[in-house]
Parts: sequence; structure tokens; C-alpha cells
Amino acid sequence: MRRGFIGAVLLTIIFFGCDAAGTRAAPSPSVSPSTAAVPSREPAALPRYPEEQAVLDVLTASGMRVELVGGSKAEMLLGTPRRARVFIGTLAGSRVGADVLFLDAPPGDVRVCTSAGSASGFTKFAITVDGRAASNGEGSQSMNFALSDRYFVMTSDVRLRDALRVGLGLSEPRC
Repeated sequence: MRRGFIGAVLLTIIFFGCDAAGTRAAPSPSVSPSTAAVPSREPAALPRYPEEQAVLDVLTASGMRVELVGGSKAEMLLGTPRRARVFIGTLAGSRVGADVLFLDAPPGDVRVCTSAGSASGFTKFAITVDGRAASNGEGSQSMNFALSDRYFVMTSDVRLRDALRVGLGLSEPRC
């Protein structure tokens, strides 16, 4: 008899969402993009650039859960040092990231050409600025680029490139 009573109490708690004291449990809060967790920074003392927030807003609106804002290794993509950040997170269950350069002045005539890499499945890219070689690379993922007078974006995920292109008013560079 006692087991039956305890079982009925447990079912009531589970079924009606009551806590151990028998009071109604509060519903768990849902997280909206505006209240989502703030991404971590690597390194923790990484300076904040004012332009970062616009990029974060666009990426979050696209459905990306931005987990990390870090120092980018892409500062020299346009041939001279530029302020840059990498934004890493998940989008539709996939790990994604984008390197974004913040431009203090228009970069000039930027061209990005891609071609087949040295091994099957690899892609090469070459970036020129005003006809001069700026940088190049090769990898197993094709890279996507977009730019304006204020931003230069490189990402392996076309969805991020497209979201940033629309949200920040970027265009795809010519070859």
C-alpha cells in the first residue's frame, strides 16, 4: 500500500511538473538571440573593436550560435596588417567560422581567384590588391569571400558569407 502511494505521488510530480514540495515548477526559460550567452574571447583580454557588434548581430540573426570571438591569423590577407577577428560557433548543427578584417580605409581593387589545388579535393586561392599579390592559400575546403570599403570576409561556409554579404552590404570580389 505504501509503495502504491509513493508511486502515485511520483507520477503526480512528474506528470504535473511539481517540485518536491508539491508546488508547481516554473517553466524553463527559452533563450532568444537577444538573450543568448555572450561569446567567450580568446585571449580573454582581447580588445573589442566597435565593428564586432554588427558582425555578431548579423551572424546571430542568421541562426549561428557564436561561441568564440578570437584573434584572427588572417590580418595579412590583403597584404598589410589589418584589424581582424575570427567568429566561431555552430549553425544548423555544423561547426562554422568566419575571419573578418575591419578596414579603416577602402582596400583598393581587391581580386580573389580560386582554382583546383595540388591534390584532389583541394582548392587554391590568390588575393591581389591593386594588381599586386597580397596572399594565397590552399586547403581541403573551398573558401568564400566578400568585401566592402569597411569589411573583408573569408569563410568556408557559404551560408555565413551570404548572411554577412546581405547584413553588412558586402559584395563578392571579382577574379
